[in-house]
Order: sequence, then C-alpha cells, then structure tokens
Amino acid sequence: MNIKTEFKKIGIFYVMTILYWISIGLMAGYWTLYYNETGFSLSEISLILLMYPISAFLFEIPTGVLADMFGNKISVFLSYLFTGFTFLGIVFSGNNIVLVCIFYFLAGISFTLETGALEAWFVEYMKNEDIEKFSDRLFGRWGSIGQIGFIIGTFISGAVSAVNVRYNFILSAIFMLLLSIIVLIWGKNYTKKSTIDSGKEDEKIHSLIKEGFEKGRTGFKEIFNNRNLRFLLIGIIVLSFANAIVYNSYQPYVVELGLSESFLGYSLTVAGLISFILLNFNEKIVKLFGGNRKILFISTIILGVNIYLLSSISNDVIIFIILILYTLSSEFCREYSPAYRSIFNKNSKDEIRATMISSGSFLIKVADLIGIGVLGLLSRMIAVKYLIGTAGITIVLGAFFYLFIQKRKIK
Repeated sequence: MNIKTEFKKIGIFYVMTILYWISIGLMAGYWTLYYNETGFSLSEISLILLMYPISAFLFEIPTGVLADMFGNKISVFLSYLFTGFTFLGIVFSGNNIVLVCIFYFLAGISFTLETGALEAWFVEYMKNEDIEKFSDRLFGRWGSIGQIGFIIGTFISGAVSAVNVRYNFILSAIFMLLLSIIVLIWGKNYTKKSTIDSGKEDEKIHSLIKEGFEKGRTGFKEIFNNRNLRFLLIGIIVLSFANAIVYNSYQPYVVELGLSESFLGYSLTVAGLISFILLNFNEKIVKLFGGNRKILFISTIILGVNIYLLSSISNDVIIFIILILYTLSSEFCREYSPAYRSIFNKNSKDEIRATMISSGSFLIKVADLIGIGVLGLLSRMIAVKYLIGTAGITIVLGAFFYLFIQKRKIK
C-alpha cells in the first residue's frame, strides 16, 4: 500500500492526531508548574491532579461501554468538545481550588470518552478499509504523525510560557474545540448500533444499564483470563504508578534546580522530533528488536534509569538531556505506545474492543490515582528527589513483567 492510498483511507486520523497533540503539547511541560505559579502547594496540586484518576475510576468503564453501544465517533467528538470547555473553566477559575478541582474532574470524564473509543475507532477504520494487515506500520505512522503535532505544540509552548503559562492553557482549549468540529463533520462511524428491545422508556434504560454492566464485566474477565494481557497490564500499572509520582513533581523540581521554564517545552520538542523519525520506522524497529515485547522491556528500563538519574544530577545541560530521554523512552513504553497498542489489540476481541481498552485504561488510572496520592502524602515528609529516585527503581523492576508475555496471540 503506497502512501497516497494510506492517506486516502485513513488520513482523517492523521489530521485529528496532529491537532490533538498540538493541544496536548501546549500544556505537556507545564501542568504542575502552572498550578505552582497560580499559588498552589505541591500537596494542593496533588489534590487537584487526583481529580483526573478519580473521575477515570468512576467513568472509564461506562464511557467505554457507551462507545461500543452508540459509536466511537460520537464518544470521541464529545470528549474533545467537553475537554476544550473544561480547560477554559480551569483557566478562569484562577486560584479557587474548589472550582479548579471540579473542572479537572470534568476534564477527566471528558478524556475517558476518548481513551477506549479512539483506538477502537482506528481499528474499525483499518478493518473496513481492508488495511488491517498493515497494522504495525499504521500504528507507527499514527504515532509518528502525532509527534508532528506534539513538536509544534511544545515548541509554541516554550515561547508562550516566557510570556504567561496561562496562555498555553487557552490555546490548548481552542485546539480541542476545533478538533471536535472536525470529528463531527468528517469522521465516519463504523460501530454497529446496540440492539435494545423496543418498549417503554424505563425498560430501554434498564436494558441499556444491564448491557453496559455485562460488557464491563466481560471486558475485565477477558483481560484477566488472557495471559498476555494480564502481564502487559501488570507491567504498565507498575510503570503508571511510579511515573505518576515523577510526572507530577519534576517540573517545579528541575526549575528550582535552575533549568529555564522555556526549556521544559523545548526538551519535549526535541524528544518529539526524534520520536517522529523513529516511529516512522516502527515496523523495522519491531523486527530489529525481535518483537513488541522486547521494545516494551528495553524502553521501560531506559525510562526508569533516566528517572533515577534525574534525582541525582543538578547540571542544567545534563538535566535537559535526561528530560529528552525521559519523554523519548515514554513514547515506546507507555499505554499510548505502538508496542503496547499492538500487543493489546492483537489479544482483544473485536466485538468488545473499546470496552476491553477502557477496562485496561481503568486499571492504569487507578495506578495513577494511587501514585498521585502517595506523592501528596509523602511530599511534605520526604524530599522530592528521593521520591523521584525511588520511582525510577520501581519502573526498572516492573519492566521484567513484560518478559512473561508470549510472542503468539492468545485467544
């Protein structure tokens, strides 16, 4: 399949992805720093950031089920629309912690509408366009094109942050709202509609709730009964728990060490550029390393080592390089990486794919919640550098769970 045919069949996802990652890139390096400069302490910031995993804990499964029932397109559209409005709500709430927590909680719900639905929608496109056999290449291209948006977003963020980090948030919201319009107008919906017996309205609602719970339970059951998915999730849960401590504390930590705020964004720009180049060769990288399992293992080790080094080095130049490697290795071992997505999707069932993805994402968000909670509790008693160092060691140990994943697909 040549590049022209590829863009004709699945190009809408590439456009969506680049805009989405511009939006995310605008704030990626500044979440914690923004709240810190607004006047919140690290404990208060941890409380705010807890709102996202809590909302995911409550709504990840229901929103995944809704996507399976009513269509992934609708779920993704609502996600981007609500995310844009909640970002604006956070900005205009100022230092009112109650309002900020409420809007961040709502933002978490918005993201759960997208987590399982977007990936399932992408797989639907591949199946309906008869290009699923190119999945490794397409997942890699999808990720690499997202990096273009991330590069643009982080580069802009570095410049804008020199004026006011608040403007990064506003621009991020605008791109999300623009993205929702594109999804609504040009996206195709391939999801089969859920069949609910006709009758009275309360009977329909009862049938909907029953079907939702059944699908949610089935999603967890399928994951835990599948050896590959089980060890994949254990590894990513350990990583997510430890990384939640790092990601939500490193920004003010490195700025206090003397790193310029602008270089937080620029480190992401450089990492994004390298990721873009590497992800375009994802199919060859998979063959070179002998499979996605080994890519997850090696990149997770690299991530953990870099995090540990971050806790023990104070030189600005070295810190800048470590931040680049931190972001770069994350692109190959987190839940949004091509390796993780490929293993998960190859071991998932088509008819409940979005529910299974949401079930996995649910467990990951629980790990995030616990990690942020630990950060909030311990940040007043233990220096941040020691929390970051311990998190790095934990990630290295968690990588070994991936070695239990079998190469063959498990039905």
